[in-house]
Amino acid sequence: MIIYGFEPQRLRGKEFLFMKNIIFVLLVLFIVSCGPHDSITYVNNSTKKISVVCNTNSKSDRYSFMEFYIDSSRYILPKNEYVDRGGLDQNHFHKLLRASPTHKLFIYIFNVDSLIKYHKVDQKFYQMPKFIQQKMYDTLYAFSLEQLDSLKWIVAYSSK
Repeated sequence: MIIYGFEPQRLRGKEFLFMKNIIFVLLVLFIVSCGPHDSITYVNNSTKKISVVCNTNSKSDRYSFMEFYIDSSRYILPKNEYVDRGGLDQNHFHKLLRASPTHKLFIYIFNVDSLIKYHKVDQKFYQMPKFIQQKMYDTLYAFSLEQLDSLKWIVAYSSK
């Protein structure tokens, strides 16, 4: 069938795969772009290297691998910032807040030098739950969704 002098052609082989891939990429981009802004920016205004633990429980025992928090690729250097996108789940922090019994997000700020110093004491390796239970963090923030929205999801830390 010819419409206005235009004769449609069938896509074959490589052309078909190319168009199929283009449509797939556009669909993925559309899906990823939907939904609420879901990342937290941590700003380190201090002179210390810091590490951050984020949870919905003020008595956290989920985070145990200390090596994760003292790894130089994971901590935040002085006068720097880090954007935490919550992994692959786009609505990660919103889901955490909805699931939390208190509807709060608890953010623990640790001095990395203290974590390294006290990680191994008396031939015992202390893990993150011990640091949290003994309140060895520099600062603990507890934010609701409304508070995080008012802060534009930016948590700025300045040392005491």
